[in-house]
Amino acid sequence: MDGSHAVLVLLLLLVMVPTVTWSEQTDRLFSPDLASVTRPPVRFASGATASNCEQYLQAKRTSVLAEDVNNIRQSANYLTCDTLALLQHAKVSLPVAGQDYGKVLAESLDLRSFPSSLAQMLDDNRYTLSQLDNPALQLSNEVVSYSTDELNFSLQLMALADADGDGVDDWIVWMSDEAKEGNYADYEVLLIHDPQPGKVMTAALPNH
Repeated sequence: MDGSHAVLVLLLLLVMVPTVTWSEQTDRLFSPDLASVTRPPVRFASGATASNCEQYLQAKRTSVLAEDVNNIRQSANYLTCDTLALLQHAKVSLPVAGQDYGKVLAESLDLRSFPSSLAQMLDDNRYTLSQLDNPALQLSNEVVSYSTDELNFSLQLMALADADGDGVDDWIVWMSDEAKEGNYADYEVLLIHDPQPGKVMTAALPNH
């Protein structure tokens, strides 16, 4: 299944399950002409620039994003491209009706398994969002957001798909990690392999 076909299948499946409401933003992000959509340009350390998914994924094979904060913030527009790359050969599955994905991410995802600005807050007793000092998490069906005076952090489930080909659905999650002041920002696609709600889950950065 190529990337465009996978995206179309995902959209069709979501339409077929009216009991599960995914955000309008998600639907807009996964559109049939995704690869050729012009986006704000980003620069790479090699000197290459990209303004669509094709250019971005090509440049990323041999280089990394230039590390200035404005460029990193612009890279948030390309999370869709990284997601397409993961879905290219994946079998996309139906979301589970009634599953509170945001709550599962808050309670079960081990934040130590991937880099973020939350690292200094974590230890063996506190390693999920629900265990951190601020209990006022913002939850929705597919999103969990955590905010302090210093930062905004969120995780959003974007797709269910067998990305690693082992016959079990993986979760593709977008991370947004931004300092409210200063020059820190990071946006990543996380892959949670074979998640089992109720058990501790870990995430990887498949595009690194």
